[in-house]
Amino acid sequence: MSIYGIYDVIADRVNEGKLFHVPHAMGFPLMRRIVASGEINELIVGPWVTQEWKLRCLGLRADLDRFLDGTLINAALPSKDKPYASKPNASMRLLHPWANEIWEIRSTNDKPSIRVFGRFADVNLFIALTWSKRKDLKEPTSRQWRDARVSCKTEWTKLLYPYSPLSGADLHDYISTDAVLI
Repeated sequence: MSIYGIYDVIADRVNEGKLFHVPHAMGFPLMRRIVASGEINELIVGPWVTQEWKLRCLGLRADLDRFLDGTLINAALPSKDKPYASKPNASMRLLHPWANEIWEIRSTNDKPSIRVFGRFADVNLFIALTWSKRKDLKEPTSRQWRDARVSCKTEWTKLLYPYSPLSGADLHDYISTDAVLI
């Protein structure tokens, strides 16, 4: 299947109101792109139930803007010997197992810490599908983490079938520039 076909499916889902292009909040040029599910779109554009939650979600929006505007990304990949090793300075992480191609964008500057789960459709094109508060996920090997990964994969299939996510051998297969492994 051609990678260009996935762009047609994304455009169809946008036209149907199932996916949403995420612009930079300040209108800056996009160096990378995010297309978000309705769930993620509501999280970043509201309405929010409280002023406190609104401020938290605006902090998440700022983290997404850093991805969009090409700010340096500190990324982590799972290692064979320690796939769940803590990487607190990573703003993005490919989750174990690598073959599932599920990434998290980490929003940790504000509390509660939020994880946005998604997959890359192409280089520099992240499809943000689901999210969770980090504290609700418990330990990395927990059922909650497994469920978060399954939910992300399920949403991908619902929205982008029959296309598979981008698969890469190293970080720059996903993010072309301004990304470093930590």
